[in-house]
Amino acid sequence: MEFTINVKWVSQKTASGYFGISERTLLNMRSQEVLTEGDCWRRKIPTNSNSHVLYNLENCEKRLTLLSK
Repeated sequence: MEFTINVKWVSQKTASGYFGISERTLLNMRSQEVLTEGDCWRRKIPTNSNSHVLYNLENCEKRLTLLSK
């Protein structure tokens, strides 16, 4: 499966497939503030804390690349 970055915000399922990690790992990265809110992820309905989370693949990739160096 090949992924390309051409959509600004994607679902958690799409992001986990793109990075080859579980959805739970994405949650853990959010909880540990590895992925920052607003830059790397946001809620589909910002005022609802139970709303689905959307990820910006480009920003997440930049953030993870910086952390791996």
